[in-house]
Amino acid sequence: MKCYKIMYLCALAQIFFASGCDSDSSDNSILTELALNQQKWESLNAVDYQFESALSCECLDAVAAPRLILVEGNEIRSAANLITSERIDTDVILTHTINELFQLIAIEETQADSLSVDYDPETGVPRRISVDVDSQAADDEYIITTSNLLILTDDIVCTDQFVFGLSLTVVDESTQEVLTCETTVTAQEGDFFETQVPDDTGTCEVISSISMLGERAGVYQINVERQGYETVIIDDFGIAEDFCHVIPRSLTVEMAPLN
Repeated sequence: MKCYKIMYLCALAQIFFASGCDSDSSDNSILTELALNQQKWESLNAVDYQFESALSCECLDAVAAPRLILVEGNEIRSAANLITSERIDTDVILTHTINELFQLIAIEETQADSLSVDYDPETGVPRRISVDVDSQAADDEYIITTSNLLILTDDIVCTDQFVFGLSLTVVDESTQEVLTCETTVTAQEGDFFETQVPDDTGTCEVISSISMLGERAGVYQINVERQGYETVIIDDFGIAEDFCHVIPRSLTVEMAPLN
């Protein structure tokens, strides 16, 4: 992170020093546009916002998947895969705030063989960043796009709907018989835990899933227990969120009978 910031500061220095030089203005057009658009963005004083972003590259699907990014106090609070609704681990998959996108542009201007950027004319947000790191190398190009920016204001109205983060169904792995009723499910994150045990009250035939983690984003360990079956433990099950609600996920757990 320190190296990242140092490279960004060096790139910013080029912006200011370039303005006083007699070199061809076209050589500095990227830096000039960067400075002007970053000023537009900073004038909005946006520290709490959400937006969608996508990465086009020769990389894993999980890395390239479109995502919803929730930023609070200029730090990423939550990021969700828009295809699977899974919470993205931003310690594993690099995810940028808008401020960090400006930093990325400044860095790539100093080191990439090719860089082009399209900015939103009103907010200054980079809408498309196209980079070819090394023109002599294959498969190192990438494109980042952004869309659907929403800045938190008093005008945003959320629905009164209470959204559960997890809808879980339990089945026998061999017969696919639904086992949700009388199965104990516990979700735990740190000192927090929630346990659900749908019991047999004569309505077991209509209990197909368990709803839990109402409006509670986080990363959980899920334990599923049932008499006569092997316990199932699922680690690092993430629930993401947007401005208003958690982003619900569905999960089917297959349980194996004890021998």
